[in-house]
Amino acid sequence: MENKKKAKIPNDLLRYEREKRGWSQSRLAELIGADTSMISRWECGDRRPDPLYQEKLCNIFGKDAVELKLINPPTSLSTVFSQSVQSNEEANILPTTTETDTAISSALLMPHFHQPEDSDVLDRLLRVIKKPSIIDQTALTHLETMTRSHWQLYATFENSVQYRYDMLAGVTGHLRAITRLMEHPYPSYLHDRLSALACETAQLMGEIFFDVKDSVTAERYYNAAIAVARETQNNPLLAITLGRKSFIPIYSNSAEKALPLFQEAYSKLTDSTSDIIRAWLSAREAEVYASIGEAHACTKALERAEIYFEKAQPGEAASFAFTEGAIEVHFTRMFLLGYKGACYTRLRQPEAAQEVLKEDLATMNSARAIHKTIVLADLARTYIQQGEIEEACRYVYEALDIMIHLKSARVFQRILDLRHELEGWKDTEHVKNLDQQIYMSESYQQKRGVLYVITCAARSAEPMSIQDLVKLAQEALWDVYVIATPQATKFVEMSLLEKLTEHPIRVEYRHPEEPETLPKANAIIVAPTTFNTLNKWALGITDTLALGILCECTGLGIPIVSIPCVPAQSLARHSAFYKSIHSLKEEGVHVLYEPEKYPPMNNVPWEVPLHILDNLLVQQKRESYLR
Repeated sequence: MENKKKAKIPNDLLRYEREKRGWSQSRLAELIGADTSMISRWECGDRRPDPLYQEKLCNIFGKDAVELKLINPPTSLSTVFSQSVQSNEEANILPTTTETDTAISSALLMPHFHQPEDSDVLDRLLRVIKKPSIIDQTALTHLETMTRSHWQLYATFENSVQYRYDMLAGVTGHLRAITRLMEHPYPSYLHDRLSALACETAQLMGEIFFDVKDSVTAERYYNAAIAVARETQNNPLLAITLGRKSFIPIYSNSAEKALPLFQEAYSKLTDSTSDIIRAWLSAREAEVYASIGEAHACTKALERAEIYFEKAQPGEAASFAFTEGAIEVHFTRMFLLGYKGACYTRLRQPEAAQEVLKEDLATMNSARAIHKTIVLADLARTYIQQGEIEEACRYVYEALDIMIHLKSARVFQRILDLRHELEGWKDTEHVKNLDQQIYMSESYQQKRGVLYVITCAARSAEPMSIQDLVKLAQEALWDVYVIATPQATKFVEMSLLEKLTEHPIRVEYRHPEEPETLPKANAIIVAPTTFNTLNKWALGITDTLALGILCECTGLGIPIVSIPCVPAQSLARHSAFYKSIHSLKEEGVHVLYEPEKYPPMNNVPWEVPLHILDNLLVQQKRESYLR
């Protein structure tokens, strides 16, 4: 019988998970200890990863082998969260999110954070809460201890959002274990205790996703916790979860949508509800009223928070999040001051806000990094309200210094919001310096992106070593891809550049059936730019891959720096040369041609184009976050 070659099936899911995080194939290979060529073969369907790499891929993407198409699925996964989504639609509390919306939102996340979301565990959790195996007291006590420890560990990682995010694998496994136990019949008191642990664990996962600015996934876990608490009539945990969920509309500029959440939360409180929970809910409610300009209601809520806080006794809360070792990042005197300051700031009462916020800073534990950046940002806003821009920028700088280590997307968004309020002073030296600081802070958190280095054939440029440019760019956190004109291959060391970049050097257009190996560029340096390439580029001629890329990216508005290198006594005198430079500058290309300053033939130090790109990207960032 004739053997037929099995058709290749590209692994589009693996590629999707990589690309939605903004990772190149080489970056993924680096993260799991593989070769770039292996990633390419897996995505093209040439072969599948062996079990070792399957495990690594599953861990890094937070998916199982079936979801990543690493093995053939036995059955399809079910739709997640149908029950809790339906209950929210009926209650008309917040707009719900479909699975498609969730996927889109995930793709928009900062690449620094991958998302180990476990759809199966959520689905199973929501199925089993309606059908109330035997678990002994010792096992149940261990589960409760683990749940408490997870909340305490979350509190310990106050100084690093990334460390909190790294907890997700363990917390998801904990929730999975609890959910599997809940699938069996138990006496009601045991089932209720397991349900309470599931509720608290789902809340914790919601908090972690909220920290990394993934409100869509955070809301899904809050919804799961709400569904469990409602089904088991655990009113204290239901009130707490509703209070947690309120932050989503508050920080989505829809604060009024949080009011029904508080109304339901208060309806579940009883005489036995701890005062610390009442104080916490009142403080959060006050921020809602401040956000919608209800000064009187805000003041009353703050007064209630103060009264309940003074009455609160240690250890009386009904949630592990409010017990010793975890409450320190939830609600203490420091946080009450922070809520007051935030409320006064939102009500545009800068003097009152400054008084309590400075008191908060003066008494703050140095380990409370997230809270400190929020307080600094609120202080900066008060000085913007007073028109004291230098003082406002000083507090923003201090917040940025902390955020470089904290790596919090949500805190960074606060800083971008502040920059938007400073737009009226954009031409002042203080705000210009702030723009540079914001861009550099973002660059410290993650790689700047993909830089194309397009090189041409110029013998006189030999002292301008392309590998030196590549090294400097990599030190500045660029992921460098080299594209060469056909003639340039005679002038550069191909193997050395491929080893440095860990990417193949592209010279020719790819065949239609070949996979694309070039990710989209964030910036381009063309060096050296020859007379031939410069003129063809200006005319829109695309007879080489390098020219095709340059013409396309010029039209897309991608920052490009070109360094022409031509004989000054001959080709540089040709009328076409300066016409082409003028034409490209009009298209937005930064052409750097100053041979008198950089002899003998415009031999520009590589730090210069990289610095120019920084300035161009700062301007681009400024425009993007002010839209």
